[in-house]
Amino acid sequence: MNESRINRGGILIQEILTYKILNNTIESYLWFLGTFVFATLVILFLKSVLLKRIFGWVLKRSTVEDTVFIPAVRKYLPRFLYIAALYVSSRILTITDKVNHVLGLFLLAFAVYYSAKLLSAFIEYLFNRYREKKTVDSSQNMAIVWLIKMSKFVVWTIALLLLISNIVPDVSALIAGLGVGGIAIAFASQAIIEDIFSYFTIFFDRPYELGDFVIVGDFLGTVEHIGIRTTRLRSLGGEQLVFSNKDLTSARLKNFKTMQERRVVFSLGVTYDTPLETLKQLPDVIKATIEAREQTRFDRAHFQSYGDSSLRFEVVYYVLTGDYNIFMDIQQAINFDIREKFDALGVAFAFPSRTLYIENNTPKTTVINKPVPAPSGENI
Repeated sequence: MNESRINRGGILIQEILTYKILNNTIESYLWFLGTFVFATLVILFLKSVLLKRIFGWVLKRSTVEDTVFIPAVRKYLPRFLYIAALYVSSRILTITDKVNHVLGLFLLAFAVYYSAKLLSAFIEYLFNRYREKKTVDSSQNMAIVWLIKMSKFVVWTIALLLLISNIVPDVSALIAGLGVGGIAIAFASQAIIEDIFSYFTIFFDRPYELGDFVIVGDFLGTVEHIGIRTTRLRSLGGEQLVFSNKDLTSARLKNFKTMQERRVVFSLGVTYDTPLETLKQLPDVIKATIEAREQTRFDRAHFQSYGDSSLRFEVVYYVLTGDYNIFMDIQQAINFDIREKFDALGVAFAFPSRTLYIENNTPKTTVINKPVPAPSGENI
């Protein structure tokens, strides 16, 4: 009797498990549900234990206040995993091609969306780490903001194209149309794009920064503003000079801000009537004059050449600072000292002069006496 009941119960359970709803047995639905529940428990474990420890380790190693990446991971990664678990579990069921296609598109849309959100948050986190390690000014901070926006735009563009390629059967015509339109836009905005890329070149390569004194061709001034398209200098005369970023990145630019020391070369001339013994003393006199000054390093002083109206001496020394005003103060003091010591030695500075030698070659005059003829009509 009991065995009969057990057999009947087993048969009933077997009939229930093999009963089909929408081409799937109850057993298949139970396997689907069990797989999804198991995957959900694993995801909850990862979320509450593993991810929590990983986030704690990341926050300890980084001093940047992350308000984007970690919250995004906490929010979107479990959702992405739930969708993946649902997709894997659904493979157990027998689904028609149409339903399978719709379900696949639905899951793909959510997966792409959450992946793009996570990748965008990760990109922003990387740039925030860069800002943490580097000291950036307001202009560089603006460049980072632009880079974040451009990177996110690229990520979402790729995500959108991925979705379209799965929704639209023939996406080649659409991509070709977008390509032609993109080429037209690129040609129309070529100069703007070049300036923007030059701006990022300036940002990463840093040939100059705010406050640097630079020379570009015949123009010189202090960098006052670095923009997306242009860089503005303030000249010594006070006027503002505006250059496109492309011109500055392609030009030969001199930056004096990073100068550690300045090499100075100057020459002076003395008169030809200076005695030879005095001429031999002059290099040592100049050397002692330069070495007496602080923030200088003497290099050389030589009797260089015979000029048109002077005996030329060339002097080379270094000023151990890049400050232009300090250099001019030192050069002025050296000039005063040289003048004082040369006067004490009786050495005169030469100036352009010309001596004219006039030779007296006056021609001699020869007088020839000739008889004077008698007037006509008169007898002698």
